[in-house]
Amino acid sequence: MMDPRTSEGILQLVRSQGLNPYKPLGQHFLMSPEILNHIVELLPAPRVEVLEIGPGPGGLTLALLEKGFKVLAIEVDRRWTKHLEDQLVCQFPDRLTVVEGDALAMDWASLEGCDPPAPWDVVGNLPYYITAPLLAKLAQTRLSWRTAVVMVQKEVADRLSTMPGARQTNALGVILRYNATVETVFQVDKTNFYPVPEVDSAVVRLVRKDPLPVSYEAFHWVVHAGFGHRRKMLRQALAQSLRSPFSAQQWASLLRGVGLDPTARAENLTIEEWVVLAQVFLGHTR
Repeated sequence: MMDPRTSEGILQLVRSQGLNPYKPLGQHFLMSPEILNHIVELLPAPRVEVLEIGPGPGGLTLALLEKGFKVLAIEVDRRWTKHLEDQLVCQFPDRLTVVEGDALAMDWASLEGCDPPAPWDVVGNLPYYITAPLLAKLAQTRLSWRTAVVMVQKEVADRLSTMPGARQTNALGVILRYNATVETVFQVDKTNFYPVPEVDSAVVRLVRKDPLPVSYEAFHWVVHAGFGHRRKMLRQALAQSLRSPFSAQQWASLLRGVGLDPTARAENLTIEEWVVLAQVFLGHTR
């Protein structure tokens, strides 16, 4: 078997079997056993269930299996699902399940072999174009996950790991903190991928925690409302958002009433202030 963790193995797959990376799916394959092992080491104790998004040729999949994890892999590209079934399922029939489909469209908790109460971990080298919606799905999935370790574009990682209240933060970074901690663990140079992408990447780790003391729906609405018009003052951004129950003047009065500055912008709010704002919104929309 060609080792999908090495540059030689990846190039052999491409040359001998014609399994070229498919550009519309954003496929860039990591070619570094050391980095793949480092990703696996970021997960909690082995011999638990792992949901892998976009395994491709199976480099990370193989690293997980060799460490004793049980893997449920979701792959949208039929060429790679067949490759994984032919090369890895036969070696690890009791610990690898490959599902063909779109991870964004699936209810992960309903997949065969998934049991929502189980302590699942989530891993993946995420195509850049699905990074935001896929990570947002972590905040609301029925799947009971405890740790997510994902490879993303470095610029995205920088924004995600910036604490709310700093200029670089964004809506996704705030929303993920509804029920998780977020940190960038290490950077990965673009030369470690085939084909070489235009930008460097970084590995981000999310660790599940108790949710914030407000409903997810209310928290999600105020964060998206605020960042949807991030150049505007908070009172204006909230008033101009869909389903807003108040005018800018009314929002200004409510914000002042709970100690928030109505002239602030979304990037200025701390996580505690977002919770207060969500509670205000919830209290006036019931």
